[in-house]
Amino acid sequence: MGDTGQIAELLADRDGVITIREALACGLTRKQIRGRVARGEWVTIVRGIYRSASHPMTEALLVRAAVAAHRGVADRSTAAWWHGMIRTLPYPLTVASASNPGATRWPLGRVDLIRRRYDDTDVETVNGLPVTSAPVTAVFAAATLHHGARFLDRVLQEGTVTVAQLQAVLVRYEGSAGIAAARRLVAVASEGSESEAGLPPPARPLPRRPRQVQCPRRRRVAQEGLHLARPDGATGGGHRGDRRHAERRDRGRLKK
Repeated sequence: MGDTGQIAELLADRDGVITIREALACGLTRKQIRGRVARGEWVTIVRGIYRSASHPMTEALLVRAAVAAHRGVADRSTAAWWHGMIRTLPYPLTVASASNPGATRWPLGRVDLIRRRYDDTDVETVNGLPVTSAPVTAVFAAATLHHGARFLDRVLQEGTVTVAQLQAVLVRYEGSAGIAAARRLVAVASEGSESEAGLPPPARPLPRRPRQVQCPRRRRVAQEGLHLARPDGATGGGHRGDRRHAERRDRGRLKK
């Protein structure tokens, strides 16, 4: 028979995913829901969460279903993808839940589920999905992504977040898992951001090189305490009086 009206609009907005609560809120009865499943119009993903058979299995559908199944919010790398900070959706999906959802059997791949309660101001709804805000997402995603420093540098340059916002997140979630690694990455990205803004980067010591001093040959030889032989048999480096005495002695020998 197909879905029409409010149900059809909801499925279109939610990438084909609908929960039993949403279906009941739209006016369907439990019997009508079971009828849709029996006719193959809806496919059960996990208990209480369905996919419209007329919608393809997309990554957006997968994220919505995972968040709903674990009664949590998309965070870290999955939230970064949802915000458009990264192009490719990393796996496993990352979801945070304030309470342990219990023995939910998720059939569509592994989910990295953590137990964490985010502040209400750090969670927002983006296209119908509860997801961490951009600053919180950037901080915790950087700690999990392979190129976390490069990721932070890019979102700062694009203006998606600011250094002040990242530092505020570090303070609010002090002691949380991954915050130590995130702090190091934020520090590196902050230095790069200041440099891009025209601020002088911190001075770095130049490598020390051996100092080479060019000196006259006579001075160098005298410093080394050496005497070079001259063709006439005299040695360099002596006093001028010694050389005159040698010359007079040679003239006296010739007269004899």
